[in-house]
Amino acid sequence: MLSITGFGGVNEIGGNKFVLEDGKSRIMLDFGLSFSTASKYLDEFLQPRKLNGLLDYQELELLPKIKGIYRTDYQKHTNSSEPEEQLEFDALFLSHAHADHASYIHFLRSDLPIYGSEATLAVLKSIEETGAKGNLDLYTFTNSFQMGKTKDGRPKRLDSRDPGIVVPRQIRPASFQKPTQIGDFQVHSIPVNHSLPGCAAFVIKSPDGDLAYTGDLRFHGYGGHLTEEFVKRARGVKILLMEGTRIDKKETKTEEQVKTEISQIIRDTKGLVLANWPSRDTDRLWSIYNAAKENDRLLAISTKQAHLLEQLLRSGADVPKLDDPNIRIFLTRRGWGLLGSECERSEIDRDYAYVKWEARFLDHKNTVTFKDIRGDCSKYVLRADLFDMTELIDVKPPEGSSYIRSVVEPFDDEMNVSEQKLDNWLDHFGLKKFQTHCSGHAPGPDLEKIVREIEPEIVIPIHTNHPQKFKDLGFNCKFLESTKTMTF
Repeated sequence: MLSITGFGGVNEIGGNKFVLEDGKSRIMLDFGLSFSTASKYLDEFLQPRKLNGLLDYQELELLPKIKGIYRTDYQKHTNSSEPEEQLEFDALFLSHAHADHASYIHFLRSDLPIYGSEATLAVLKSIEETGAKGNLDLYTFTNSFQMGKTKDGRPKRLDSRDPGIVVPRQIRPASFQKPTQIGDFQVHSIPVNHSLPGCAAFVIKSPDGDLAYTGDLRFHGYGGHLTEEFVKRARGVKILLMEGTRIDKKETKTEEQVKTEISQIIRDTKGLVLANWPSRDTDRLWSIYNAAKENDRLLAISTKQAHLLEQLLRSGADVPKLDDPNIRIFLTRRGWGLLGSECERSEIDRDYAYVKWEARFLDHKNTVTFKDIRGDCSKYVLRADLFDMTELIDVKPPEGSSYIRSVVEPFDDEMNVSEQKLDNWLDHFGLKKFQTHCSGHAPGPDLEKIVREIEPEIVIPIHTNHPQKFKDLGFNCKFLESTKTMTF
């Protein structure tokens, strides 16, 4: 019999963690962070302790208590439970690389096969390589709390520089062309449009009936046709795990409308244009790139975004190339701040300010510094979020400059505090602020259209605060309860 257990993404937006079983095989669909649970207890400076392994996370119900899935180094270090020698899951399938679907991969065993699109895996790799140290074992696995011995036999702690400490995860690209067979499950990965490259939905065929899992999706992005194709291929499934983030919203702004608004703001700005957008949203990147190009401006991105584009290009994703004549890589000063000075390059290298992944961009032909931007502000659109505001002290944006905020509006106290700080910076430098954004999720009418066209026997609303609204539309719904198994 086919069974589904929801360990996240049930009566909440995000935190997706679903287990699918048929008595022979057991697979997971996503393994992400629950923002709603985390925000109840944690903030930027209050986080679970790594020294306590899984315990802090499980105490706060951020991680479910599931056997045979978690990394054994953490369990052994805390003596929290007897680590299972046997891996009890066959695979994890990732719909995409947003934190609420993928960030808790860090806690999973290194021998668990992880399937995702080439672009999704590229995003995970970029996050791991460019992120601050912490819970970022997304693409590789660093054995923690390992002890060894010095040459004279004394105990010593081992770290990532020691042989055998960093090992590869079982990363396996999921083809969009052919299904992946896991026991009796035949998993078809189907591309859909969302606010991230490489997003997939899944149609899973089994002897007990077919199931479709939408992940997150929309029609109105540049890849909206992909979502339409998924709907066709999912038609007639027995069970539809249906995301409902915006089931209570009637309409939405489209990506094309956002691009048009951004282009007009750039056209009306005489000085520097700064823009903030979700760093991994390549649809938005294309919108701002094209808007800048239409107005004869160069788009200057961060080194972290350059690294992401580099990885995505290797995966075959459709993103701007780093040697594109309309792209620039903005180098910020580090360490002693020698970049942009008259010091020799060798002195900048000796500053040890740039980590390995970032240092390789120093010699790229398309780099610019604050001096280049300050020399001709009207020539650039510069990416900048709150954490980049100190760069304005060097850039010195002239009167008539603008700031385009192309991210979601603040929706909690922490975000409101950050937004006030941003406003203070913009006021200090006299920048005019504009807001234009669209969601990566389909609105209510589009979600209803998806379900009506697929015509499943059973709809299971997930990733939503309003699951009842699907039943109100007349669909045959079943509602998961967190950690409770539903059998079909």
